[in-house]
Amino acid sequence: MRVAKIRIERFRGFESASFLLPADLVVAGEPRAGRSDFVEALRRVLDPRSTRARVNPLDIFRPVGAGTDE
Repeated sequence: MRVAKIRIERFRGFESASFLLPADLVVAGEPRAGRSDFVEALRRVLDPRSTRARVNPLDIFRPVGAGTDE
């Protein structure tokens, strides 16, 4: 199976993002750039076991400052 496009909405640090993927891909970036979030979103879709667990509240997108008295 080849994944050609990924669209992530309201997941962890992504409010909305789309990625067109080449045949070979290296995910790299600075700390806190979203690499782990990107890989986890892909795993959640492709791994059937990922739907058996409850939703982790940290996986739900929250804008910066949401839920605080700033």
